[in-house]
Amino acid sequence: MSEIKNLKELNKIPTYAVIGGVCVVIFLIQLGVEGYVNIKNIYKGIGISGGLSVISILLVNIVPQNLKHTFVFWRVKQVLPGNRVIELCRKDERLNMNDLEKKWNKLFRQIIPKHERNSFWYNNIYKKTETTIQVMDAHQHFLLFRDLCSATLVMFLCACILKIITINGLYIKWGVLIFLCIISLLLSVIARYYGNRMVTSAVAACINK
Repeated sequence: MSEIKNLKELNKIPTYAVIGGVCVVIFLIQLGVEGYVNIKNIYKGIGISGGLSVISILLVNIVPQNLKHTFVFWRVKQVLPGNRVIELCRKDERLNMNDLEKKWNKLFRQIIPKHERNSFWYNNIYKKTETTIQVMDAHQHFLLFRDLCSATLVMFLCACILKIITINGLYIKWGVLIFLCIISLLLSVIARYYGNRMVTSAVAACINK
């Protein structure tokens, strides 16, 4: 748990930087070219982009991890990638399945049920390699992009609500919704890559131990 906290601390600055960059893009989309000559529009753009960023940062810290993982892996059951360790290892050129079957017979010969594979991977493989450089790097990037995905998705949902209900003439342009949808999907794909990479990197680091 302390390792995760340390990784999250390292991710704070890049998280705020990316969210800040997203808000700048939202501001530019919302304002539009014609908006630069209207000071009221500038205030509205700042209010919308700033408000969405504050809300996303506040809410992303209270969103349950299980829900964040659902956002990333697009699954409801057996969400974590450790449940798919066999399939992931087959695709990894660093790994030889015969060696893996000899090392962890029950796991890689599929004797262990799929819903128990993540806990087996976590306790017997990940915990032995969690401090190695390749595993920590993949884990840190997974946490970073997972939280960014959750943050931008929260921003997207908030923007959708503001699009539906108009508050004192405040409105959200369709371009903002499209941008947030695309960036959320992109961050989800990147987070999934690093989550899968963490699983196979732990196996690769542990095979010779």
